[in-house]
Amino acid sequence: VRNGWLPFYPQFENNPLNIVTEARKNGAKDEKEVVDFVVRKLKKRDFRRLWILRIKAAVREHGMNYSQFIFGLKTAKIELDRKTLAYLSLEEPSLFALVIEEVKKILPSN
Repeated sequence: VRNGWLPFYPQFENNPLNIVTEARKNGAKDEKEVVDFVVRKLKKRDFRRLWILRIKAAVREHGMNYSQFIFGLKTAKIELDRKTLAYLSLEEPSLFALVIEEVKKILPSN
């Protein structure tokens, strides 16, 4: 457990002192603004992790794994962010299936 005001967060890879410096560079004037900055960073990471889990589950239903899917997206030059892909996988499965098919066309078959 780290000493100081930052809570223990196992996936928090940055040095807390660097986070404070970054917050001050971004205009945080007092301690509350610095704490708010750190909390926003943590929430953003948590949402990204959630989106990745949702995409991973949806991609596995179509016989692929997450890394193949992301590689195929980049190769096919399909520019959808993870937030949008997670939304499509939950709310619009037919559109997500079309994206999967486009990715499968690009990837070499094993």
